Amino acid sequence: MNPCRRQHGFTLIELIVVIAILALLSVISYRAITTALDTRMAVARTNENLREFELGLFILSKDLKQMQRSPLPVGGKAFVLGNAVGNGKKALTEGELFRFYRSADAEMLRGITRVSYVLHDGKLTQQLSSPVDKQTFSTPVMGRIQSALVSLFDAQGNQPAVWPDGQIPTVIEIRLQHQRYGEVIIREAIL
Repeated sequence: MNPCRRQHGFTLIELIVVIAILALLSVISYRAITTALDTRMAVARTNENLREFELGLFILSKDLKQMQRSPLPVGGKAFVLGNAVGNGKKALTEGELFRFYRSADAEMLRGITRVSYVLHDGKLTQQLSSPVDKQTFSTPVMGRIQSALVSLFDAQGNQPAVWPDGQIPTVIEIRLQHQRYGEVIIREAIL
């Protein structure tokens, strides 16, 4: 053998070092990819929750804008404040917030509709019923609601201590305590 002759190729140590570097790079890139995918899933979940919450606010606002003043079914009251103790004094964690009659629309395909909003098991539920056939349809509108406070104002901007049954408020304010988003205030002028 000729001692001056050089060998071509890599030594075992060089190959092991290269393999170790490649393994380290693959672990780092795997963690980055899983973090990016987890973040993407979290953002998608948050967007879905916000979309559902926004839809619930839209439904509630739409119902309040369609509040029916007259004509009402026999014995029907235009607006009734639910289980609240005084107007805007105590937040509810369970029970009916309020009920009223809504103008005719395409959803029920019958005259006016009685609308109730009930808070039960952390869900704000819309209950629609027809005065004609007494069928009731319940739809959860928002979840994760811890409490709700309803305040009603008359035409002079006053907030009476006790709201008279049947009288439609000029402005209704609903304060929802949401588990994720904190306090959400909805103010709707009733025209």
